[in-house]
Amino acid sequence: MSSLFLSPSPKNPRPVRRATALAALAGLAVLLIPAGSSAQNPSRFFETLPDSAPLRETARLRLKNYGWRLNLQAGRMARIYDAQPKDRARLEGILNSDRNPAYERWAALQKLAGFLRTAGEYEAAAALYKKHKAVFNDPLLDRAAMSLARMMENREGEIRILSGGEGLNSPSYEYLPIPELSGDRIYFTARNRDGRKNGEDIWLARRKTPPKNGAAPVYDSAPIAELNTRENEGPDAVSPDGTTLFMFGNYSGSRGQGDIFFSRLSKNGWESVKPLPAPINSPYFESDAFLTADGRAMLFASDRPGGYYPYQAKNLFYGGDWWGNTDLYISFINKDGTYSKPRNLGSLINTPGSERTPYLHPDGKTLYFASSGFAENSFGDMDVYKSVRLDDTWQNWSEPINVGTVVNGSDTDWGFRLTARADEGYFSGVQQNNQGGDDIYRVTPLPKNAQPAGQVAAIRGRILDQNGEPLQAELEWQDRITGEYLGTIQSRPDTGEFFIALPPGRSYAYYAKKDGYLSSSRNIDVPADGTEYVEESASFELIQVSAAQSSGTEITLSNINFATGSAKLTKDSVGELDRLLDLLKRNPILRIEIRGHTDNTGSRATNVSLSQKRAQSVFDYLVEQKIDKNRLRAKGFGPDKPIASNDTADGRRENRRVTFVVLGADE
Repeated sequence: MSSLFLSPSPKNPRPVRRATALAALAGLAVLLIPAGSSAQNPSRFFETLPDSAPLRETARLRLKNYGWRLNLQAGRMARIYDAQPKDRARLEGILNSDRNPAYERWAALQKLAGFLRTAGEYEAAAALYKKHKAVFNDPLLDRAAMSLARMMENREGEIRILSGGEGLNSPSYEYLPIPELSGDRIYFTARNRDGRKNGEDIWLARRKTPPKNGAAPVYDSAPIAELNTRENEGPDAVSPDGTTLFMFGNYSGSRGQGDIFFSRLSKNGWESVKPLPAPINSPYFESDAFLTADGRAMLFASDRPGGYYPYQAKNLFYGGDWWGNTDLYISFINKDGTYSKPRNLGSLINTPGSERTPYLHPDGKTLYFASSGFAENSFGDMDVYKSVRLDDTWQNWSEPINVGTVVNGSDTDWGFRLTARADEGYFSGVQQNNQGGDDIYRVTPLPKNAQPAGQVAAIRGRILDQNGEPLQAELEWQDRITGEYLGTIQSRPDTGEFFIALPPGRSYAYYAKKDGYLSSSRNIDVPADGTEYVEESASFELIQVSAAQSSGTEITLSNINFATGSAKLTKDSVGELDRLLDLLKRNPILRIEIRGHTDNTGSRATNVSLSQKRAQSVFDYLVEQKIDKNRLRAKGFGPDKPIASNDTADGRRENRRVTFVVLGADE
């Protein structure tokens, strides 16, 4: 049974067919197939492409540059892709004969240079590109050869390619690593590994010890029995909260030539596998799902028609390989959980070749993806590239750049992933220290050209109930200044753990909530000019409303603020006030006492008066929003109930707060 994931070749057979002359002519003549122009192209599966002259011009130029890859022979290309060092003489013969198509000669050059790189001879590989750049008699390839040579000559020496970790790899095949944002767990595909159900299975590696002082991390690895079948399957992505796994496999319910499936984590393990609905899945091929770190959008690859280039189905030989013309799309997740029509990421990202395995860094801007369509800027059949999103259209991007020789070799490179940290990446392949077939590797620090555009701040912790038991609850965050809602995740149902990554340049409020419980909030400022990864710990205890009525527990409203010495609520308090309002609306019999507190600066009488006025301001806001005033009380305590020392600025800041308690029936 053939692999779902390994690159197509005679060793991993897939249906192949030569590109016809008609297809080649269409590829040169047709610059754009508008959405809905074909009966095979129902508009329900994608947004109409924007009428953008720059994007159309980019598509025209990319299609023109792709012409040298048409009318190739599948068998001849397969023999180049599968060549080994012992085949050097044959490859040199292909390279040096001007009777061979230019792309065959280029692929042979890539392969020969790759042999030298694998042996650590980067200078010799660079010299090989320089020596043969003129044989193509093409200015584009002349520049490309010099660019690739420079990348090999200017490698960053301090970068280390390390084994993914003890317990992760084996003498079998491990590939397509999917690390959680925290790095605590890595999902991956294992082929023919002991403990399998069949050839390709989904495995999970739990990190026991992190990397420290140069030592590799240690993992416990095991197959996920409830997700594996007698067929082949592998993970595409894990949601940022670790509670949903997306996968590609031979599960029931498929609607097309390849579909994306998912499973949710419960306290008892992974639930039954289901296909994603339309318009994510379609009658065509879909794979490589990736949920953005804010939980609000999904990126994926599809070979559905209607993009910027002529339609070519996956698994049919075209352009020198079998990848087809898969493009990258984004679909936004609506409030009701449905998906918007997918939007093509545009002709700056997508090419006449194939784009796969999108990964958007938590900074929300830096996209990593694999492509076979930038052959003139590629070390192999498919390389990993990086591009930065320039606006919210998801169509305008910086020119993709090759992430370099650390990740990209002379074969197929894809599935490059990062954690929330900007200095650590994971990929799979064959390096000098591999244990068997493909292994999973960790690269640190990342080359400069592979690093994301911005550093993020991360918050990890747990959500527990009043008895200290793990609780699955929602964790949301918003901009404290504008009130804009920015993202949501859930804590893990088995441990209550959560991990969120926040892009730079905002002041955030984040809060945990669950029906039947009192919500709790925190805040954090993430500067725009941060140069280092920051990780903080912040756990939540959510108290059931019924328990709060009898316990008298005081809940701090962390994101309510006032002007200095004033009882006037600031604009950034609205989000916290509205969450309190929502709690009261969802619990119509709930009665609360709003409490104001100050530090000890100034006279006690002044502080008591100020704290009473501040509590009353919150009272008045709720009444204005139609909450019955008989359900509310306001009381000021001034400096009488400190929770921190008043001897420091931080302590005084903590003591200046507004809280509430749930009142009992007889209060």
